[in-house]
Amino acid sequence: MNLPPLFLRYAQGGPWLVLLIVILLALWGLAEMHDRQRQLAEDFCGGLVREEEWLQQLATSQRRIAERASIAQAVVEDRLPLAEAAAQFRQRDRARDGLTKADRDTPGRSVEAASWRAVIDYIANQLDLHPEWIEVLPRLERELDQHLAKLDQRGRTNHP
Repeated sequence: MNLPPLFLRYAQGGPWLVLLIVILLALWGLAEMHDRQRQLAEDFCGGLVREEEWLQQLATSQRRIAERASIAQAVVEDRLPLAEAAAQFRQRDRARDGLTKADRDTPGRSVEAASWRAVIDYIANQLDLHPEWIEVLPRLERELDQHLAKLDQRGRTNHP
């Protein structure tokens, strides 16, 4: 069997064969390293985009919190009726979700009454920051009870 002369050259010169193998492995390693660098660069750029999205969501959440706090402050100071505050809460929830929390959480209950309750609960949850607001809660509870009584009366007159 006659072997090709090129093969004989490599078979006889062992260091050249080792050198060829080392060069091929180095090229393969460089290709792998380049692919990994590309993946890391894509992940890094994707992370920057996600960070911008998170910062935007954080700013939006902080704006909503400030809006709710100003609405609550106006109710406590009696500059805004509870009915109007409830309507503003519903409007902000719809802008955020497309439907109100009351729509999801209180089937069979009046969405309007549930939003009134949401305003009262928000004010009650802020007592750590504003302990003086506790004085307003009984007034708001009375307003809600009166509103519910009106709703019940309307319901009875509309359904004989």
